[in-house]
Formats: sequence, structure tokens, C-alpha cells
Amino acid sequence: MADKKISQLTALSAANLAPSTDVLAIVDTSATETKKIVAQDLINGVLNVASAVGIGTASPTEKLTVSGNATVTGSGRFQSGGSNWMEFATNVLTSNQNDGAHIRSVISAEATPTYSFKGDEDTGIFHPGANILAFTTGSTERMRLTSSVLSTDSSINVGIGTASPASKLDTAGTIRATSQTVPSSGTGAELFYDATNAGLRGYNRTGSAYVNLALNDNVYIGGGSSGNVGIGTTSPAQKLDVDGGMKGGVIHRKGTYSAGATTPSVSGVSYLDINNSSATSITNFTGAVEGQMLMLVFRNANTTITRNNAYLAGSVNFTSATNATLTLVYDGTSWFEVCRSTLNG
Repeated sequence: MADKKISQLTALSAANLAPSTDVLAIVDTSATETKKIVAQDLINGVLNVASAVGIGTASPTEKLTVSGNATVTGSGRFQSGGSNWMEFATNVLTSNQNDGAHIRSVISAEATPTYSFKGDEDTGIFHPGANILAFTTGSTERMRLTSSVLSTDSSINVGIGTASPASKLDTAGTIRATSQTVPSSGTGAELFYDATNAGLRGYNRTGSAYVNLALNDNVYIGGGSSGNVGIGTTSPAQKLDVDGGMKGGVIHRKGTYSAGATTPSVSGVSYLDINNSSATSITNFTGAVEGQMLMLVFRNANTTITRNNAYLAGSVNFTSATNATLTLVYDGTSWFEVCRSTLNG
């Protein structure tokens, strides 16, 4: 092919050159570097260079190296591994592989999240460490997800079914526990189901001890093995400890008296059946709480209630008779007689 001017290249065709053998030499006038372009590629509108092309650089390190900004009008496709490709088009990143397009970044920080938004670069998703995904707003980490824990910033309220949670966890709907995972430490209220019982308990896992559980700030279930219930009191001393009046009936609980006992326990007891086989003097009833009422029923005449810790009618000891009764009340220190009866029927 004879020498051609640049202005004549548009007229090149298979009719006036040998496309597969004729070449166009590009000569660097300040050096000896010469590149060759096959004429057929010019006809097809293709730049086919055997080595590398540099735009804005004299030392390209890849097949195409651009030093500066580049603008692509239309879609752009990156292809590797045979038929695998990834394409940018109309603000969308598309891959032809089943597992989608992969975008990878190094570890990042809450103030400069890896994935953020134009004009709001300190809000987005970042990677603070191995196997950790975190979310940030305003350069502050708000939520973190690890292989076993989902945690939030201390200022965050979480809403389930509501867009305006007012508490740390606010749910618009029912909460259900279908099993239990026992915490290893800490103190708090635990909602659980153990395949037999469903419940709510207050427990100190660090100290291995129950703590009081309050209902409506008025009913308290005491910690420890006692399981005492208090209404109007935060420190119930009995199975049921009521600070205030009761309506709707009278609660009675029969105690167990061991024949011959001189200081029987009446903890939580309102009624005691006494049947001594020999003469016995009872000097005190222990385990009582202030305000406790105690009714004594005697099955024979073998028992004497002394005045050691009791104020009795006539300031004398009480001597039982068959089917006699004696009712006492405790003021926190001593017992006081309320009434007595003797029935011979």
C-alpha cells in the first residue's frame, strides 16, 4: 500500500488495499518506537494493538491504561473467564452469573463506610473486621451483625411492627418464646419456654440467684427458693405477704403441730390443730409476722398456753379443754388473745 495521508484514511477499503497484509505504521518522530495497525481493523473500526495502549501515559502496564478520567456513554461490559461478564448500564450493575456480581473492599471504618451515598458519605455499610457487618449513620456505628450476635448502639430503639419505637425493644404484636437459651452472665428478666413450663423470671446469672420480679410495680414475686409473693410490698416475707386490705374472702392455711412441741413454728399458718398425748406447755409460737392471726384448736386437756410471750385474758395461763379454741394475733413482738371458746358437743 502506498503512503496515505490521515485525511485519506476514511477512503480506505478492500478495493484499494490488501486488508489482511497491508499495515499502517505509526512512528514516534522523537524516538524510534513504531506501532503497526492492520488495515482491516481500520476498515472495521477496531483498534487492534498487539502489546498495550496507554492514554495519558507513555508506559501502560495493562492492555489499556488510562491516566485521567474516562467517560463511557452507553453501557460498559467487563468480561473474563470465557463467557462470564459484568455490565454497567443505566445506573445498574448486572452479572450473567447465578451468584450475581461481586464487589469486594478492604476493612473500613464507621466514618468512611465502604458503601455510602452521594452527598451523605458518612452513612452506609462498612466492614470493621472479619465476619462482621456494620451499619453507620452520621459517622456513628448504629448496628453490628456477627456470626452469633446482632447488637445496636446504646441510643437506638428497635421497633418490630412499629416505625416509632419508644423503648429499647418495642413490638406491635405478640412476643412468643418457644425454647430457652440460658445466658451465661448478667441480671435481668427472662421470658422462656422449656417444653414443659412457660414463664417469666428475674435471675442473676453471674451470682446464680433469683431476684424480685415486679408486676405493675405493685405485685412482687420474691427472689430465692422461697418464691414469696408480695402485694404492696417489695420484700415479701411469707408465701403471700399483703400490705393493705383484702376483699373477697379469708385465706386459711392449716399448719402441722408435732406433739410435745413447746415452741412450734407457725410461719404462714392461720390454723393449728393441737393434740398432745401428755401434759405440754407451749411458751411461744415462732416464725410469725406482724398482723398474723392464729386460731388454735385443742383435742384434749393436755395443753397449756403460757404467758411467756402472750397477753391472755385474766392475765393467767390458758389451759385447754376438749374442742376448746383460742385465737391470737401477733404485733411483731408478742401475741394477744382475741377470743376463746369451749365446746363440749
